[in-house]
Amino acid sequence: MAFMREIEWRRMKSDGLLENILDVDKNWICLNKKATLKSSRDSKDGVDKEITSLQAEVENAKVETEATVRQLNGVESEVKTLRSMTQRMILTQKEMEEVVLKRCWLARYWGLATKYGKLLSGLASLFSSFGGWIMASLLGMTNKSF
Repeated sequence: MAFMREIEWRRMKSDGLLENILDVDKNWICLNKKATLKSSRDSKDGVDKEITSLQAEVENAKVETEATVRQLNGVESEVKTLRSMTQRMILTQKEMEEVVLKRCWLARYWGLATKYGKLLSGLASLFSSFGGWIMASLLGMTNKSF
């Protein structure tokens, strides 16, 4: 069997068929390698483009994150400010008693001032020194009563 192959091999070699077969195989191998290299280069270019796109998305996400963190810090400082303001707005028991006494005092003397009209102008300037909004509300109430 091996002898027959050797004879056939020599005959193909003498006819030039073996060289043609080897040339075809070489050409096919070269074309296959070129196609593989081209497809790998194309896929590498696609991967490079995808990597560049992902890097741009990461940069955009970083910028958005930094802006969000800055906004969060601003909101936190506003919350702290509002907390301190509301704590200042909440009166203690002693302060509430003081406010009630002052309102009662103002109401009593305002009632007397409206009762005695000639004293109104002098007392109005006195009461206005205690607070503008209290004076405005009391004047509004007296105007409604007349």
